[in-house]
Amino acid sequence: MARTAVVTGATRGIGRATALALAARGFSLALIGRSTADRPNRAGLPGTLEDVAAQAAERGADVLTLPADLAADGAPRRVAEQVLGRFGRCDVLINNAAVSFIGPFTEVPSRRWRTILAVNLLATVELTEALLPGMLERRDGRIVNMGSGAADTRGESGVPQLPYAASKAAIEAMSIGLAGQLAGTGVAVNVVRPVVATEAVTFSAPHLLDDPSGRWVPAAAYGEAMAWLVDQPAEFTGNLLTNADLAVAGALRPGRAPV
Repeated sequence: MARTAVVTGATRGIGRATALALAARGFSLALIGRSTADRPNRAGLPGTLEDVAAQAAERGADVLTLPADLAADGAPRRVAEQVLGRFGRCDVLINNAAVSFIGPFTEVPSRRWRTILAVNLLATVELTEALLPGMLERRDGRIVNMGSGAADTRGESGVPQLPYAASKAAIEAMSIGLAGQLAGTGVAVNVVRPVVATEAVTFSAPHLLDDPSGRWVPAAAYGEAMAWLVDQPAEFTGNLLTNADLAVAGALRPGRAPV
């Protein structure tokens, strides 16, 4: 039986790249996102669930697409129920979906904080809560959560997206703490701090596509790194991994061609 991976924020960027890398490795996929052919991204960013599903199917994957706004009440649990109804299991959970609003604290109202925390943190918690029992029963599972360098605000004179930073700090703490609780169960939990030139990033900073420093890696390369990460043994858990950590491990190869 093919392993099943659930990928949130799958329409572009790291989510899309991870989905395609896992499809090429024989995974069945449940792809979750908001951008669809009927409802494309309002900011004009490319990518829809249908596009990614077609590309994954070309690589041999059995694909379930689940359009969802993970900020909506009960949405993460409904998504999990649909995944289990279709595949009967989840072996890998990639909590990648995220939103942000940029502006000083005095100009970002609390309702924006609620949306960010709902998508970035609570959807991660609720999907994990719903899909973890099956992993524990099989004594096998991999969970990867998205942190961010923005989580560390020490020494920063101005943090342009404070709610996002706060949500990512919480994600990192939750991930490492959960890994400790699950030690020895066969379920690994890791958190990554990607520096990736995704469509969302380069939409506002296109020069990063040609960044000579090599700090900003292409999304495709990061997708391969994520595939490497979920193939590690269960004992590889509780890690907070940067681009440099993944490169040292041989998992991240910035020169890899885009997918």
